[in-house]
Amino acid sequence: MGALRAATLLTLGLEVLCAKRLRAQIINYHADSAKIAKAADAGASLVHWVQTSPGAEEHTIYVRNISQQLIRVTSYEIYNCVDVRGRACGIHSPGPLVKPGQTVRLIVIDFGMRRGSNGSYQYRVSSTFVATDSTPPDTTRH
Repeated sequence: MGALRAATLLTLGLEVLCAKRLRAQIINYHADSAKIAKAADAGASLVHWVQTSPGAEEHTIYVRNISQQLIRVTSYEIYNCVDVRGRACGIHSPGPLVKPGQTVRLIVIDFGMRRGSNGSYQYRVSSTFVATDSTPPDTTRH
């Protein structure tokens, strides 16, 4: 199931390259429904993806709870950073609470672009179910 989960979750270990900034940005805030369905079939509870706009200097990482339980993003890490501005790189803890069916913006990655340079990074997300009754939480690394 680990290989299938890795294949269906969109961006674990993703290296992202970016290009020049455009004046008008068109952004779709929803993950592809077919990929979400595959993730659900694989038993995933939290889906994450990177949203970009053609030519933008920034990328936004989103998470979506596809389970029926409340999930806490316990931490997320942005690593192997090249030309990333600000304090995006490193471990961020704790993350947000994500209600069932909810999509949350996790972080915006801003690139410090120099002519001829491409920014890149990788990321990982860790989460746990939040117990709402006497059931102990199940910790899952995505």
